[in-house]
Amino acid sequence: MRSRTFIFGATILAVAATGLSAPSFAAKAKLTPEQRAERMIKRLDTSGDSKVSLQELQARISANFKSFDANGNGEISREEMEAKRQAFREARKTWREARAKTSAKRRSPSSGRCAPPCCQACGRALSPASMPTATDR
Repeated sequence: MRSRTFIFGATILAVAATGLSAPSFAAKAKLTPEQRAERMIKRLDTSGDSKVSLQELQARISANFKSFDANGNGEISREEMEAKRQAFREARKTWREARAKTSAKRRSPSSGRCAPPCCQACGRALSPASMPTATDR
């Protein structure tokens, strides 16, 4: 019983960590710890009070757990965990391929420099209105 509780607790922590960090691979620039904390609060705060309550955190963990629990039996098996990991790998691969295509389209064939609006590669500044947000990625 004790080992089952430990496995369940470890699974909950893994699910929570995965759910909270999943979008991090999409970030272009490295964020400061303060920026990451602010981003996490915005994602978790469903009431809009700029605070994360225990209920809001538990709701997020529960939703993440349910996304792993494919058969809905209230437990996450090794196969379900591996299936979710594979889905993440495929999503990252698709995202990288789409990003590579977008980058290739932005490059000017004549100069080898990026065509506007751009970018970190050539140093041109983007206007705030044209910059992608986390939800665009």
